[in-house]
Amino acid sequence: MQRTSSAGSILLVEDEPDFAASVTRVLVAAGYEVRVVSSVAEAQSTLRRRDPDVILSDVHLPDGNGLDLLKAVRARDPLRPILLMTASGSVDLAVEATVHGAFDYLLKPVERTQLLEAVGKAMASRAMSKEAVALPTEKIRKDDSPIVGSSPAMLRLFKEVGRVARQPVPVLLLGETGTGKELIARALYRYSGLKNQPFVPINCAAIPETLIESELFGHEKGAFTGAQARRIGRFQQASGGMLFLDEIGELPLPMQAKLLRVLQEKEIQPLGGNAAVKINVRIVAATHRNLEEEVAAGRFREDLYFRINIAPLYLPPLRERREDIPELVAFFLRRQAEEAGQPVHRVAPEALAWLRDRPWPGNVRELENTVKRAALFVHGGVLGVDALLDAVRRNARPSDEERGAGRIAPFPQFPVSEALDVAALPLAATEPQERGGLDALVEHLLDRHLKPKRAGASAPPAPLLAQVEREVILRVLKRVKNNKTRAAEILGINRKTLREKLTLHHIAEETDETTEAAERT
Repeated sequence: MQRTSSAGSILLVEDEPDFAASVTRVLVAAGYEVRVVSSVAEAQSTLRRRDPDVILSDVHLPDGNGLDLLKAVRARDPLRPILLMTASGSVDLAVEATVHGAFDYLLKPVERTQLLEAVGKAMASRAMSKEAVALPTEKIRKDDSPIVGSSPAMLRLFKEVGRVARQPVPVLLLGETGTGKELIARALYRYSGLKNQPFVPINCAAIPETLIESELFGHEKGAFTGAQARRIGRFQQASGGMLFLDEIGELPLPMQAKLLRVLQEKEIQPLGGNAAVKINVRIVAATHRNLEEEVAAGRFREDLYFRINIAPLYLPPLRERREDIPELVAFFLRRQAEEAGQPVHRVAPEALAWLRDRPWPGNVRELENTVKRAALFVHGGVLGVDALLDAVRRNARPSDEERGAGRIAPFPQFPVSEALDVAALPLAATEPQERGGLDALVEHLLDRHLKPKRAGASAPPAPLLAQVEREVILRVLKRVKNNKTRAAEILGINRKTLREKLTLHHIAEETDETTEAAERT
């Protein structure tokens, strides 16, 4: 065993002595303590006596398979990072290793920089796992419509739900998008005494104006072109139960007038029908709009507003209940783990702090989306800030509000047609005489941005930084014969980031024999 002051301990499982010695030298020089074994049996025996921070194992071993070792170790300690190495890479093997929880998958011969980067990340993950927060789960309910939260704002809401649930009056749910209005509507239904009766939701914003009347009130056969059969509307479907009118503020004014009459008369008339149909339905409506402002602007009927606003309930945005975030994160991770049949991830303290500090304009829905997306790419069983940032970057279309406020700054995409051919321009900037080419490129692009837009121009030029970055990457790849590892080193980024930028800038990744040979040098 090679000892050092130790930046962490590593169990290296490798049956090729020369390769094992080479890897050990690199790791020891970097400050790690390394113990080398050459078989699955030796590794399992060592793990019964030792507690290495990270395991680095070959896939093909004399007495078994590194994947079997991976499964056995993960069953005992799902938070211990395991990196697998192989000289014969295959998509199936890489996917299987990832499915079973490998922290990383490296192809031999492993380059020194790539090895140290992978081991460093694994060590950081192991350190996070020792500090990770065990999130609360005792308040997570298993019913169909769980409402998670114990903040003062949510407790007030729960009390108000309890007060109005059994009252036979309309309820108006007010809150931003993503605050859980349908969950509260279902809670009202659950505690209303109507549990054995229908709960019928309808999103008013999702129904075309030409179909909304038929959707709500139904129609008779032949009522309009295409009405080939009689159809029961949502009001009749909800008879004796509860009708949830989500996004009621999006209803067109003519439909608002008809809805008002139904609420006043407690009867509907299906399209094409001659007789009125009596209804007995509890109404819960919801909107993300300020209906008082809509009334003042003439976009919402004042009489309908008064009719539905008898018992208003305000749903707080996530920024007003940040103390609920750990409980919400726990719920999302637990539910996702149960659905996938996998262990529940833990959360690094700095990740929780990052989650608490975000503005969350999309509220609980955005939080859930971010956490679930991040959980798919967690290494070592611990959700860290890197996974969350990666999840945010994977969100293809941040809102205009977020872009304007600078909360999310994804690298801008631009059309391939905007790219310039600068293959003849030198890239290096170490000597004064070599800088002219890059200066010329930047000046040319600046001119394109600063000159007045011509009449009839189809689109503004692509963002300057994006154009320069694309050309720099192209030039580096050309100089190193498309060796991605070498290009990443020169650019000062890792291979994963380079792959993301290649995709972002629409630069095709070559996979011919020349490229593969370059990667091995």
